[in-house]
Amino acid sequence: MGSITGFLGPNGAGKTTTMFCLIGALRPESGAVEVFGKDPYRRDPEVKGRIGFAPEQPAFYNHLTVQQNLVFAGQLLSQRAQKTKTRVRELSKSFAFEEYVGRKPWMLSHGYRQRVAIAEALVGDPDLLILDEPTTGLDPSSMIRIRDELLKMNKDRGMTILISSHNLHLLERTADYYIFLARGTVVASGTLGELSEKFGREGSVAVETEGLSPEVEARLSGELGAAVRSKDGIVTVTSGPGTLTKVLGLLVSNGVIVKNAETRKDALEAIYVNAVGESNAANDTAVTGAPETKRQV
Repeated sequence: MGSITGFLGPNGAGKTTTMFCLIGALRPESGAVEVFGKDPYRRDPEVKGRIGFAPEQPAFYNHLTVQQNLVFAGQLLSQRAQKTKTRVRELSKSFAFEEYVGRKPWMLSHGYRQRVAIAEALVGDPDLLILDEPTTGLDPSSMIRIRDELLKMNKDRGMTILISSHNLHLLERTADYYIFLARGTVVASGTLGELSEKFGREGSVAVETEGLSPEVEARLSGELGAAVRSKDGIVTVTSGPGTLTKVLGLLVSNGVIVKNAETRKDALEAIYVNAVGESNAANDTAVTGAPETKRQV
């Protein structure tokens, strides 16, 4: 609870289907789904009222205004009218569409429709927010606005957020936990650090030096078993974890001046490709359904 989870997987992996099971729109063919300790498919009002969902392609009542759509969403949750009115005002300000609340949804740009869709999912102030590709086709400013609001809600309200997205740049700067899905099966999960330990390839350190001789460069390669690239005074050493201290020690002991040094870790993209790629290679005959399990959300 209280985390932002990035839900990743190739097209057809089952991400959207999983989300539909979590909100109770679909019943899994095998296994079980529990949200807040209950089966969401039974449509328990208590559970449904604690979940907000924004699909990849939002749908609105286009004969109603934006404000009327949001108010109606509150009515479906049996929310008090004054609370809904206040919530709509807060959300329209947070997502910067105040000037458009009197317009019909079809009159808005894709970016603003996406903002309204997320706001609609938040009208009931849910404990769990589920977003399916919330930033598809958005311009950078809209993307940043949505990212910042998600981070703020998570911090201020302790809201649990599940985001499915192919935008790894967004997820790496938003999520604190990740689930990788392939062919209907969870192939990896964990924090970025945990996944890097398991699926990261060689790490690298970049050291800016002065006075690096060919002999010392050769020793870096020979003694550390590392790949060394030297260009314009920047030495990049690709090796295993914990290399930086060893590299600096060897350089300094040989009189090389170190101007700057940093460790470069695998980005989410590389980790994801490694994890899902290994899974696909090892499970060419994998079925689309996962074995029966219970996962607490």
